[in-house]
Amino acid sequence: MKKPLKTLTILLLLIIVLAALSLLAHHWFLAGEKTVTIRVAEGAGGAYHFPFHLAGEMKFFKQESIAVKTKRYNTGDEAMDILLADKSDVALVDLEDFVRAGARRLDDDFDATGFAAITCINDSYLLAPEPGQNFAWVGMKDKSVICGSPDSIETVVLEEILRRQGLVPYEDVTMMTNIPDDLKIGALKAGIGNYLLVRGPLAAAAEKGGAAVVIASLGNELGPYPAAICVVNKNFLSKHSGELQKFTNAIYKALIWIKYHTDAEIGKHHTGAAEKKDRELYSIMLKRYARDKVWPENPVITGDSFDGGMAMLARAREIPREVTYEGMVNSIFARRAVDTVKYIPEDKMPKKRFPFNILSLADDR
Repeated sequence: MKKPLKTLTILLLLIIVLAALSLLAHHWFLAGEKTVTIRVAEGAGGAYHFPFHLAGEMKFFKQESIAVKTKRYNTGDEAMDILLADKSDVALVDLEDFVRAGARRLDDDFDATGFAAITCINDSYLLAPEPGQNFAWVGMKDKSVICGSPDSIETVVLEEILRRQGLVPYEDVTMMTNIPDDLKIGALKAGIGNYLLVRGPLAAAAEKGGAAVVIASLGNELGPYPAAICVVNKNFLSKHSGELQKFTNAIYKALIWIKYHTDAEIGKHHTGAAEKKDRELYSIMLKRYARDKVWPENPVITGDSFDGGMAMLARAREIPREVTYEGMVNSIFARRAVDTVKYIPEDKMPKKRFPFNILSLADDR
């Protein structure tokens, strides 16, 4: 009996040694890969761009052997200017910022292309001073709303919704577009206007401070379109298509993670908060966005969703000329990510499988 036991022990030791050597070889291979740093210009977004921030926090970019360096800008227009000046490789912007930048060019030689969606609905909300209102969109006739500027996306979306309800913006509904953001909540509290129209951050601040309550999500009423997207500089794309694929894979991993986790779990991730003191408000926004399904199940920008967004912007006269899906979007990277990135939920994992295999690429990558 001793000889078989000795043989079995030797075999087990040999298996352990081979496994250790395999892991070391894999580590040396990854260490030998050159890590490319992707410069990201982020327009105003924060919690709205949560999939991007989550990809960094959960080390999905690191899993893909890329590094990301992010700089925030006050507006999407600024981020697009930085991208087109070749001072960043990727920009995170609202669809209208991207389209306006492209439409301003008098020819089709636009140095950027959209390649991945990170949200699928707009994040604007309608608030009332008091709870308990039995709200209906058709009931807005002869009411007044404190809005953003006429060209702001929240105002454009509200105009579109009112038209669908048979109401004429600025005639059937008074839209006050000249009140600065920092005075809007105070204006509503002072009795100026029946409703307040703001995007996610201001909506969360108003509710947290007890000044107003959210009564409607404009994004859910309007329906899906690629409201915020990732845009790449074509110069970077031509030289680093492999790294762009890795970036897209990481974004998709984050979207999958969101799908399999609860609102409360999502609300615990504060990496995207600008400062530590903003974390509570950031968490409130994350939970609301999760409930409203602001983030898509995958990053593919489809022709139908893009054209729907374009039609809305055209009706609001927000773009100087027509742009096409084919001329503005490259969906190859997002579609490839969907085809190759696989997710295994924790409760479906084979026993004794390492946790880092929860999110992995298929073997045919």
